[in-house]
Amino acid sequence: MRRIQTSSRGTPKTYSSIKEALINGKGFLYDCYYLSKEGVKVENRVIAKQPIWIDQELCDLETGLIKVEVKFCRRERYHSITLPYEEIMNHSPKKLMAMGLPILPKYWSDLQDYLARQIEESSLGIISKTIGWQRVGEKWHYLLQSERQLYCIENPLFHLKQKGSYEAWYADYCQYIRGNLDLELLVLFGLCPVVIGYTPVAEQLDLEPFVLHLYGDSSSGKTTTLMLLISMYSSPTITEPKGLFRSHSSTINALTKLGNLQGVLVGLDDSAASQNLDYTNFIYRIANSVDKFRLNSASELQETDTFKVVIFSTGEAPLGKGNQSGSFVRLLQLTDLTLTQSVTHSQAIKRMASTNYGFLAKKLAQHLQQMDISQIVERIQFYSQYLLEEVPIENSKVQRIILRFSVVLFIGEILNELDFNISIDQITLKLTELLKREALKLDILMVAYPLIRGYIESMQTQFKINGYLRNGHQVVLGKIDKMENKYYRVRMTEQQFKTMLTSLNLPSERSILKEMKKRGLLVGCEKDRLYLRSNGGKYASFRIKLDL
Repeated sequence: MRRIQTSSRGTPKTYSSIKEALINGKGFLYDCYYLSKEGVKVENRVIAKQPIWIDQELCDLETGLIKVEVKFCRRERYHSITLPYEEIMNHSPKKLMAMGLPILPKYWSDLQDYLARQIEESSLGIISKTIGWQRVGEKWHYLLQSERQLYCIENPLFHLKQKGSYEAWYADYCQYIRGNLDLELLVLFGLCPVVIGYTPVAEQLDLEPFVLHLYGDSSSGKTTTLMLLISMYSSPTITEPKGLFRSHSSTINALTKLGNLQGVLVGLDDSAASQNLDYTNFIYRIANSVDKFRLNSASELQETDTFKVVIFSTGEAPLGKGNQSGSFVRLLQLTDLTLTQSVTHSQAIKRMASTNYGFLAKKLAQHLQQMDISQIVERIQFYSQYLLEEVPIENSKVQRIILRFSVVLFIGEILNELDFNISIDQITLKLTELLKREALKLDILMVAYPLIRGYIESMQTQFKINGYLRNGHQVVLGKIDKMENKYYRVRMTEQQFKTMLTSLNLPSERSILKEMKKRGLLVGCEKDRLYLRSNGGKYASFRIKLDL
C-alpha cells in the first residue's frame, strides 16, 4: 500500500502531487518498495537511480487500449510519458530506456513488479480526443482541459488552457461588462454551445449549431468582444497554438476541421482576410455538425468526425452574399452594437480576458449537470412559447431561430443564479426585435401579409368597399373590391401604401411588392412593373384575404 513517509514531528503536510512531495524530501512506500527523490529501493538495493512512478492508468475510449502515465526524473528535470500497458510488461526495457526512463537493466524485473503494484493502486482515467461534452458510462462530463485522475485530452487540432481564477475573471466582469446590454447579450450567445453540445438536451429539442457574425467599422470593439467570449473557454490569444481564437485567413477545409469539439465556441477574426471563401457552404457544414465527406481507396464513404460548436465571426461587412433562407436560419448577423465605451475600456477587457480564462463555460456545464434533463428542456420550452406568442409566425425556420433565442434566455436565467444580475426583461425585448428582423429576412411577406391584413380590416371604414363608403367617411386610404373566396382587391396610391408600411414598421414597399409579384398577388400591373399606372397615377394593386 502507498503511504507517505514523514518525520516524527507530527502531521505531514498535504502535497498536491507525488512530484511535489518528492521535491520536498518526502518518500512513499509501495509494499516493500521505497520511492524518494534519490530513486527506488527494495531491501537496500537501488533498482532505479532516479525517481520513477505510475501517476495514473488511462483507458482510451476509442480503442479500448489501456495506457499508463509514467512520470520520472532525469538530470533534475521531471518528465511525463504515456505508454501502452503492454510496454511496461515487456521483457525488454530497451525501448523505455531509449525514451529516457531511468532503468537499470539488471533490475528490470524488480522495477516491473514495482510499477505493476502501482498500477493496481492508481486511479483509472480516460483518454479521448473530445473537448467539451463526453459521455463516460452513464454520466456526461464537460472537460476543456485535461484533468488529473479523470480525463486526458489528446486532440490533434486543439489544446485548451486555463489561467488565473474564476473569481478574478468574475470581478472584472462586474466592473467592465455588467450593465452593458449588448455585451451581456453576446456573452449569452457565446455560451450557447455549452447547451447545444449537451446531447441529452440537444436531442430532445433538436438544437443546432450556428454561425454568429458581428460586423461593423474597425475599432468598434469586435475583436475585443471576441477575446472576451473565447476567454470563457480558453486562452483568447490569436497566436496561441491550437487555440480557439483563429483568423478567417484559412481555407474552408481548415476552418471546418472541428472534429471532436462538443459544446465549444470557436472564434474567427477579420472576415475580410478570406473574401473568396464559399461561406454558404461553410455555414451549412457548421450547422450540419460534420467535417467534409471523403471517400477511401475503395470509393466508400469514410467515417467523419462530428462536432457541435458555435462559430463567432467578426468583420467589417456582412458575411457572404445572397439571401438563401436556408443559410439565413443558420447565420445570425449583428451590427450597430455598443460594445466598448473607449480605448481604455477596450484595453481593460482585453487585459481581463488574457489574465484569467477557461472557467465560465465549465461552470455553466457543471450547473447543467446538477439539473434534471427534463427541467432544462421545460425551461427552454417556456421561453420558446413566450417568444412565439410575441412573434406568432407559423414558419419552421422562424421557430428554429426562436428555439435558439430561447437557449440564450435560459442561459441568462442560469447566470443570474450565479449572481450575474442580467436583466432578462431587457434581453427578451432585444431578442424579440431581433427575431422580427430575422423573420423578415427569411420571408418578408410572411411577416408583412398578416400585418397589412390587420391594418386594412381595422381601417376599413376609411376605404371605399365595393363602390360604397361606410358611415359617411371620406375615401382616405383606397378602394376595396370583392373577388372570389374571401379575397379582395385592394388599391392604394403609392403614398398611401408607403404610409401604411411605415406605420407597421415594415421595410421598403418595393421589397414587399416584389414578393407579392412573385406569388401572383399583384392585380392589373404590367409584367415588368410593381405599380398599376392609371390616369397619370401609381397604385399598389393587390389581392388579399380579408374578413370584412
